[in-house]
Amino acid sequence: MNRLAVNDPMKLPAFWERADTVTDYASRCELQAPEESILGELRDTLTHARMLDIGVGGGRTTLHFSPLVREYVGVDSSENMIAACRQRFPADPDRVRFKVLHAQDLSAFADSYFDFVLFSYNGIDNLGHQERLRAIHEVHRVTKTDAAFAFSSHNLLSLRLAFRQQFHFHSDDWHLNSIRRILRWIRHRIVCGRSTQIMRRPYWFGRNPRSANDIHQYYVNPLFQIDQLEPWFRGICLYSLTTGQFLPNPEDPRVREDEWLYYLCRNKPKEQAQPPAKDSGR
Repeated sequence: MNRLAVNDPMKLPAFWERADTVTDYASRCELQAPEESILGELRDTLTHARMLDIGVGGGRTTLHFSPLVREYVGVDSSENMIAACRQRFPADPDRVRFKVLHAQDLSAFADSYFDFVLFSYNGIDNLGHQERLRAIHEVHRVTKTDAAFAFSSHNLLSLRLAFRQQFHFHSDDWHLNSIRRILRWIRHRIVCGRSTQIMRRPYWFGRNPRSANDIHQYYVNPLFQIDQLEPWFRGICLYSLTTGQFLPNPEDPRVREDEWLYYLCRNKPKEQAQPPAKDSGR
């Protein structure tokens, strides 16, 4: 498998265009536990909703949401993913359609057009920091007042355990694979610094220590994620990946256990939106 690194989020990494990746994503059909919870909470409001599904991939969420809404638009920056969606789902141009678009440029859509936006499976984490803020602002722009925005993002607080697990091995595991794991661990210590230093940051854009690929992604402290959203959104709720349950306190120690979290919030009126404050996370 080729090892890939993302330096410019506007340049789609080849991993997402590969035939085996597209086939894998197009075969998926199950909702994650927090997606089930969010769907249950919003179901009664979806009948007349216009929905934007960003980072639709191979159409995993299309299966569940498109039959429930008045209009469904799935977008992805991968041409091959969109081609798979068009092949997977019958043509219904008046109600269900798919487009190749980047999340940070939704200029194809008018202001205040959508009632619900979903950005699932940590798709937003493939963007760098400024691109991420632009994407969040674009979601604010294309949604109506009080429209729902749901998305997931990697949990920075969970990385401490991930780095520890990366170096864990059993006493009978001293062979070539262990040597590779040790070298991999040393590489992360050099490139990323100590995990304790990473934990102090509001966010970190780096390689997933749980992944075999060098795909860099965004990890965010839940409190900082709330700060990112508050200029444009209100009523911000967190959901556990493991249980799907609502997490009323983002500082609850249990929040550290989830590799990623889901966020559900409501769009502020355009006149109440504020420019985001400058942050120091690097």
